Amino acid sequence: MNLTGMLLMFSAEFTEAIRLILVQRFLKSLRFGVVESLYFMSPVGAVCLLCASIMSEFPSMHRNGAFAQVASHPLLFATAGTLGVGVHFLSFMVVQRTNSVTLKVLGTARNAMLVLLSVFWYGELVSSTQFLGYATSIAFFGFYTYCRTRSKA
Repeated sequence: MNLTGMLLMFSAEFTEAIRLILVQRFLKSLRFGVVESLYFMSPVGAVCLLCASIMSEFPSMHRNGAFAQVASHPLLFATAGTLGVGVHFLSFMVVQRTNSVTLKVLGTARNAMLVLLSVFWYGELVSSTQFLGYATSIAFFGFYTYCRTRSKA
């Protein structure tokens, strides 16, 4: 366990929670549309991410010549950026239709399913503790979904 890594993880979770609270507030309380919410939130997020990447990634990217890869594969990077915008739109739509907790639970389940799929499909190695954690995430996602559907019925 690394203290710097733990602090970074906790700060990332904290800022993600604030972002989701703001998204839900824009979409539900203030009754903004998806595009309006993105209009107000995306520039702030872009500036924060740009500042963090300049401090943490830019020196090694410059040193390793990573910018040449972007220049040599512009279509690939443009496609990745377009898919990122699509994911951003869809996450706002999920929050608009449900709530931010559902989006967070879906993200956790997606990550756990991705890891379990890579274990079974690609033969990736995980410890029994990790496997138990991912399986527990999937089981509680199922329980959460069951409880949500029962409360709406």
